Amino acid sequence: MDAAIGYDDNPAVTNQIFMGRRPVETGKPQAGSGFVSMSADIYHNLEMAGGMNMELSAGGFNTSYFDSGSKNQGIASLNLSYPLSQNSFIPSVYAGGSIYRDYLVPLNNINNFFTGLLLRIIPSAKLDISVEGACHWNDYQEDIVITHGPGHPKGTYLSNRTAHGPGRRKERKLSRDDTMLEGGISATFYLSPEFTAVLGAGYARQDSSIRQFSYNQMSMSAGLMIDMPASINLDINGSYFHTWHDHTAPAQDKSQGSWRFDTRLIRPWKVVEFYASFSHEQNITLSDGTGDFRNVTQAGITWSF
Repeated sequence: MDAAIGYDDNPAVTNQIFMGRRPVETGKPQAGSGFVSMSADIYHNLEMAGGMNMELSAGGFNTSYFDSGSKNQGIASLNLSYPLSQNSFIPSVYAGGSIYRDYLVPLNNINNFFTGLLLRIIPSAKLDISVEGACHWNDYQEDIVITHGPGHPKGTYLSNRTAHGPGRRKERKLSRDDTMLEGGISATFYLSPEFTAVLGAGYARQDSSIRQFSYNQMSMSAGLMIDMPASINLDINGSYFHTWHDHTAPAQDKSQGSWRFDTRLIRPWKVVEFYASFSHEQNITLSDGTGDFRNVTQAGITWSF
């Protein structure tokens, strides 16, 4: 179980323009807000006949913002693994589903189903390699309304529009369903009792019923975990995502870059952990520098039993 309190300077992710290193707001100002977050997860592992393991897991979280709405998610999954070669070669298959509800941005409300294959290779006590492939089906619960007419730019993906008379605005509701195939590899290096490093790379392909949301994406990530004096742990992680959209408006670039940086300070004490964390995200359209950014600072406690 986990409980935290913190501050999010852009919970709904408003657009920004980056002038050098200084973000300049455009349109609607940011609406930062404090929040309270709670989550719980349960696991149960069963050893089956023939050496197979089955793990059942379920969990959920709620983040309630003081000045706006809340975000909620529930998830459940099943994992079957079969260790081989004295646990140095562990193939597994998993499946599950989740429900996500965002009361700040209802367009993000998703029912998700997923399945995948995972292969862990542990050649030595110093190295752990994971190779994974998965498929996600995302069913968005809110329709997207496309407008076209006076005061609105020409739609780039409307077809069979219904006219409402001369000079009148035209609207069309589109439902969104996405299918994503992704694969990745990661390697964990146990450098010493105090230092653990993680490197990863991945590729994803998303096909959407609305073509503006179809894309190819490549990612890279790196992390370092440090056991410091006084039983304090420091986790530092960074990732970069490069996305190529299939279709955009004629004046827009199809290429986007996203950066994320996280740092977390942890102090274990008996069955609980006290922590403080900071994360920074940037999403940039590479041709003109438009995009958004987000900073989240929080402190909390985790209880395991």
